[in-house]
Amino acid sequence: MFNVRNGKATTLLAGRSLKYNRTRNIIAISAIILTAMMFTVVFTTGSSILDTLQRSNIRQVGSETHGGFKGLTMRQYETVKADPEIKDISYNIFIGFGENPALNKTPVEIRYTEEKSAEWSFSMPTAGTLPKNKMDIATSTAVLDALGLPHELGVQVPLTFTVDGRTFHDEFTLCGFYEMDIALGVSEAYVSREYCDEVAPVWETENPHPEDPGFMAGGISAVLFFANSWDLNGKIQALKTRCGFGPEVNEGVNWAYAGSEIDIASMLLIFVLLSVIMISGYLIIYNIFYIAVSRDIRFYGLLKTIGTTDRQLKKLVRK
Repeated sequence: MFNVRNGKATTLLAGRSLKYNRTRNIIAISAIILTAMMFTVVFTTGSSILDTLQRSNIRQVGSETHGGFKGLTMRQYETVKADPEIKDISYNIFIGFGENPALNKTPVEIRYTEEKSAEWSFSMPTAGTLPKNKMDIATSTAVLDALGLPHELGVQVPLTFTVDGRTFHDEFTLCGFYEMDIALGVSEAYVSREYCDEVAPVWETENPHPEDPGFMAGGISAVLFFANSWDLNGKIQALKTRCGFGPEVNEGVNWAYAGSEIDIASMLLIFVLLSVIMISGYLIIYNIFYIAVSRDIRFYGLLKTIGTTDRQLKKLVRK
């Protein structure tokens, strides 16, 4: 059998076939483009809706972190921070709740915080800064309104709160404030680390009041991010095990993230829906090509009759 060089002839036939069936080809290509656009719109719209709902839930939760721990010592916090699965981490220290009569309808949590922790909880001051001096305070405009104070840096902010049976009545200098998100139910009042160490020293050992599980003053609250939000519950439990924490350490995950827990029924439903969409797209495009080839079957049969090989026909169809 002779090895005939027919590459140019095959290309010529393919080109003339395309020109001869120009209208049909334009329709086929348009159908493929529209199908691709349809699936792009479906996936993009669905993704946007899910992202919007997730962001809304995150604002309600009051934190965009994946999860964290409450009631840690500094040594325990450093253990969590050193874990290789942690992408980013920060912390705050709980002190108490505002007890001023004017704050009865405006819940206020008094804390010391790092910058990242404040940013992740949507409470970073937009005017001024976080506390730098001992008697500085940063809080929300809702707290200032409840206390009847102007939104001006430098005003004196009176606060009453109780820590371990001791009641404090102190005045702070406003160093920063932020507009409270309407979705948040609690305002934050951030004080300096120096003041925090004086009224609620960081725990040196596990909960110093084991008889009172609700006692949190002086305990470190770690807030963190993993590499992704898939199976957050499983990840936080595995992290707790790796760090050697017992039941005295309270862990939590941000339920606002769609993949925080693995739900077999939901995953199966998503898999079925994706499969239906992908198979539908495949069948639409496959049928377009099948119809195009079927209409030329006599042409391919004629080529086969005059000696065109299967390999040459496949090459022609591909082109």
